Amino acid sequence: MKLYKRKVFSVIQRLVEREKSLVITGGRQVGKSSVLLYLKEWLERQGKRTVFYDLNFSDGPFNLAADLTAKGVGGDQPVYVLVDNWRPEAGGELEKNFHLVAASAVKAFLPASARAVEVLPLSFAEFLEFKAADPKDASQWPELYREFVSYGGFPAVVLEPVVEQKKQVLWQIVDLYLRKDLSDLARIKDPTKFYQLLSALAGRSGQVLDMMALTRELKVSFPTLKKYLAILEQTLLVQTVKPYSRQPEREISKSPKVYFLDSGLMSLLWLNQFSTKILEPVFATNVFAELVKKVGREAVGFWRTKAGAEVDFVVEKGGGDLPAGRQILAVEAEVNFDRFSPKDINSFKRRYDPKRWRVIGLTGEKMAKNGFYPWEM
Repeated sequence: MKLYKRKVFSVIQRLVEREKSLVITGGRQVGKSSVLLYLKEWLERQGKRTVFYDLNFSDGPFNLAADLTAKGVGGDQPVYVLVDNWRPEAGGELEKNFHLVAASAVKAFLPASARAVEVLPLSFAEFLEFKAADPKDASQWPELYREFVSYGGFPAVVLEPVVEQKKQVLWQIVDLYLRKDLSDLARIKDPTKFYQLLSALAGRSGQVLDMMALTRELKVSFPTLKKYLAILEQTLLVQTVKPYSRQPEREISKSPKVYFLDSGLMSLLWLNQFSTKILEPVFATNVFAELVKKVGREAVGFWRTKAGAEVDFVVEKGGGDLPAGRQILAVEAEVNFDRFSPKDINSFKRRYDPKRWRVIGLTGEKMAKNGFYPWEM
């Protein structure tokens, strides 16, 4: 099996030697195991000692510290203990020269002190590598991007050449998530409501979240719905996006939007099939996911006024109370550039004076200065 160097590996590479425990976390089938195996090969090339476990094949009780002692693993040199499919009962105090790196779909299973690194579905740059595309031949990118936005970035989906099989792979991911992850995380025995919630959210990806309407539609209580949404976020399937506002009296400042972190999964759950053309909600979901992979889940918001003016995404980097300490990028997503109207972005510019703004699109007449194709992000 070929192992690809994922973008997240550079983060792991910086942290692995200085952290006592590191967790590689992410949703089902995003490539956590492959990242862990790539790390194992890299460490061994550096002359480091590694011990590898896959607890998916371990039956019955398991104690990591006791097993390492029984194997005689120890000494004065650092040992890198790599554990795939971590289980909460596999703990135990490790020797001080041991570095634990564990992969788990459920971040809550890891020690509270563990530094977490999130693995998301492939970015478009990673997608090109998986497709063995020439990174210098940009003429291929429009067609490849349409495939990327339509079917998403789960590695197994990307590598599967048959569309109908791509669909089956995604349904298997959903099935495993509903049957295993939800049972492990929340002890939920009947996943029916969760599937209904996933389908309902897929149809609302990119929309302001009306929690009360969802409770009525799904026939669940408000606290239950909040709990379910928290689990979906914790397992990195969806992300609630906060409104960006410094003028709450004039702007909507409480109601979040919700986005899926993979456009292929969102499309399949919404339509029960892949669309033959790129629809606006699917495109916006993909643009959101690409922004998240570049700047992080918490750095992306949206802007909306009570009068109805709206900017799809506001990316803010930096901090502090002074505007000088922040960098703002406003982003609009339109499948067709010709559908873009500057009215709302101009309203945002008057209030916040962003240093940059962009319109991300695929077809139509691309603006010379502020128009960008998705692969140019």
